[in-house]
Amino acid sequence: MAQRRGRPLYRIDGLLIQNHLFKWIQSLASNPLPMFCVGLMGALAMAPMHVWLSGVASIVLLMLAGWICGSGIQAQRCAWWWGYGFYMGSLYWIGHGLWVDAPRFAWFWPVVFLVSPAILAIYTALMMGVLVRAKIVFSLSCLEYALGFVWMWAIMEWILGHAFTGFPWLLVAYMWGNCLPVAQMAAYVGAYGLGVLTLCWISVMGWCVLDAHQRSKSLMVGLIRGCGVGLVGMLICIFVGTMRLAKYPTHYHEKITVRCVQPAIDQKEKIDPSYATAHWHTLWTLSHTPSLNPPSVVIWPEGALPWSITPDTHHALPEFSAPVVLIGGDYRDGDALYNALLVKQSGKGVYPLYAKQHLVPFGEYFPGRAWLEKMLPKGFLAKITPGARDFSHGPFISAITILAGGRDTGRDAIRAGIASGTDTMATGNPRTSVTYGLTCAELPPFRCLICYESIFPGTIRTPLVTNASKKTHPETQPAILAPQKEWHPAQTQPSKPKIKSQTQEGKSAPYTQSAPQWILNITNDGWFGQSWGPYQHFVCAQFRAIEEGLPLVRVANTGISAIIDPLGRILQSLSLGQRGVLDGALPVAIPITPYGRHQDRIFAVMVVVLAFLLLGHRGWRFYRKK
Repeated sequence: MAQRRGRPLYRIDGLLIQNHLFKWIQSLASNPLPMFCVGLMGALAMAPMHVWLSGVASIVLLMLAGWICGSGIQAQRCAWWWGYGFYMGSLYWIGHGLWVDAPRFAWFWPVVFLVSPAILAIYTALMMGVLVRAKIVFSLSCLEYALGFVWMWAIMEWILGHAFTGFPWLLVAYMWGNCLPVAQMAAYVGAYGLGVLTLCWISVMGWCVLDAHQRSKSLMVGLIRGCGVGLVGMLICIFVGTMRLAKYPTHYHEKITVRCVQPAIDQKEKIDPSYATAHWHTLWTLSHTPSLNPPSVVIWPEGALPWSITPDTHHALPEFSAPVVLIGGDYRDGDALYNALLVKQSGKGVYPLYAKQHLVPFGEYFPGRAWLEKMLPKGFLAKITPGARDFSHGPFISAITILAGGRDTGRDAIRAGIASGTDTMATGNPRTSVTYGLTCAELPPFRCLICYESIFPGTIRTPLVTNASKKTHPETQPAILAPQKEWHPAQTQPSKPKIKSQTQEGKSAPYTQSAPQWILNITNDGWFGQSWGPYQHFVCAQFRAIEEGLPLVRVANTGISAIIDPLGRILQSLSLGQRGVLDGALPVAIPITPYGRHQDRIFAVMVVVLAFLLLGHRGWRFYRKK
């Protein structure tokens, strides 16, 4: 054992390990169980715990352990165990849905519980393996290693959110779900970008410790310096976020009241057809709860309707007291089955308004079914949700749905403005068109996200483009599943909605034809039970509101239902498992955010800047050596 200045040094894998701290970190890097526990500690940073200090400490320890690793293989093994602990702790609930239909799927629970975190941990392992190999091959300095750590993690999160249909459920940014001032940064750089900022603060702490170690200085001084620099960055974001929260107080639409119906139906009962009538009675009773301010629109959660709607049964539902009812339910059209948002207007039938685009693998469809069924027995492949038929992806590339209306006779004047077809507006591409779903008095345009779709950043302000060649039943003409008629410049252009909204200066401004003014998220989190899952899902939806500067109305079967303003402030909510209704005024959108305008291009710029900083520091080191 070497000696320097009376303090012990340990030589491991060609690196000098100084002081008890680095000896302990080396033991972490060499043993699976401690790294697994460090990953579990990181899971506490996510909802509903939000112990962000635990997450910061966990990531710093992973970074230091990677620095000590003497090979890429060791780093991969170390990071894999960290990721296994992190994802197992955060997603322990992921197999809960298998117990809903226990006779069919409970046997598969151990596989899901043990294998799902193992697969997700591969991302962390590959990230650290590549980084440590680069450190060894290119002799990276501790600053370059810290920059590389942030850069590699940012890329890993983006790949995790897009590869194999994507799963951006546990982004680093979501640890700030209960800290609104910091979360406001998502309005400027998005969830991925806020993750980069957070990792920069964390990596500064790790870099200061490594720098103190390399200079044979006190590690405690380095840790304090790193925490100080990270704290300054965090305080700057808190200041900017607090100023933003003060700048935009919540404003509401006049005479627009939404009613969120949360039936809190247990999922085991929900999939049992014998309970269908009882569930309908529950939904009907809640929808007609007496109120001093009658709702303009009643909203049911995802999959609330106990029966499927087809083009032949769209007149099956009775009349509601509310002028408009938005219903989550199944819509069948021939061989296609859609997880849809349906609309029921006074005096009219039920029509599909939006069909879910991003389906849940194995939950709503079985990937590769056509290929696998050629080799496996018929009926062997079963999705978790009821029924043998897979759900179909919505036929639209995107789905901004516009409900806009005039001022004929107030709230009760419901006009089916496009009852015989949909209006379209040229987009410059002869194969595409912009469509409007229907018109309804005093309800601004909105974007619908069904369940799983709310976890994906950058999906709100995509242009409404439809595939005009899609063939569907003619009765669905007012809905998004309908074939579209082409519009040519020579024809009369459809009138623009003239609904007024409140801007930050207090002046009125008309809505544009294609821009949504609020977000509707309907979901059924009953599959997750009383676990962390619904809370994590809620934070994802909350970040969509902050990113886009749009209010969000969230309606969930078992919770958490809420009305959220454009800055992520929870105005009203129903807790998990609570049955009831939520009546509230619809908040007004604020001016479009930088992220809403530029989307993930901001994140791409941040990644490029990190790469230039890393390469620039290496070039500077090379110049100094010469």
